[in-house]
Amino acid sequence: MPDYDKAREAVRVALRERSMEPIQLAREAKLDPGTVHDFLNGQRWPRSTSLGKIETYFGWPLGYLDRVARGLAEADVAPSLQAADGILLDIDAKALEGLSLEERDEVVTAAKLRALQVAREIRQAK
Repeated sequence: MPDYDKAREAVRVALRERSMEPIQLAREAKLDPGTVHDFLNGQRWPRSTSLGKIETYFGWPLGYLDRVARGLAEADVAPSLQAADGILLDIDAKALEGLSLEERDEVVTAAKLRALQVAREIRQAK
């Protein structure tokens, strides 16, 4: 049985590390404030699109919070990625529907690698 509190704690830790309030997460990740509030207070588990927005915002792979809830991710659930040091990829969650978590991770990794390749090509062309 999933332990949703672990996933909620992952988000709380990420918020604390960034000195953010839940309302700021909702605004910046383009989520309904009620969704974030209800999620963090254990009143409901968000839809996959909302979870995806949270995961994308924090730089986590899609499906990360589900894996945390199922005990498949590290106990220290806050990855060291800082949003200021990178770029968050905006991938429509619908494009990844029907893929396993591993396949989703593969898609995101491929997108990151392609972005780095294009950046290298642009720098070399200058």
